[in-house]
Amino acid sequence: MNLYDHLLVVGPAGMTELSRRPGGYTETTVAYDQMAAFEGSVNLLAGRLTLHTLGAGAVSIPFNGSSRQVVTKLVHTLRRLALAARPMSARRDALPPGAAPPDPAA
Repeated sequence: MNLYDHLLVVGPAGMTELSRRPGGYTETTVAYDQMAAFEGSVNLLAGRLTLHTLGAGAVSIPFNGSSRQVVTKLVHTLRRLALAARPMSARRDALPPGAAPPDPAA
């Protein structure tokens, strides 16, 4: 019996997803500076986190809805790392006019 079907690793340069497949697993790595948006949904216990990237499409990860708080913490961590990986000019361009940039240390 397998305990996990998906494993997410937050590493020094990006997030890696390992997904179990028949006969092995697939590996997908997304660099922090390529992360564009996060989309999450939960319907009872069926959760899904989708990470949209700047050029490589999207990575969609199913999860148990009871882990919603853990996934929310993961998304906050990935947003902070993605923001820190972008050049300062890209950070300013992503803000609405007159908004102060977020503190990457928060």
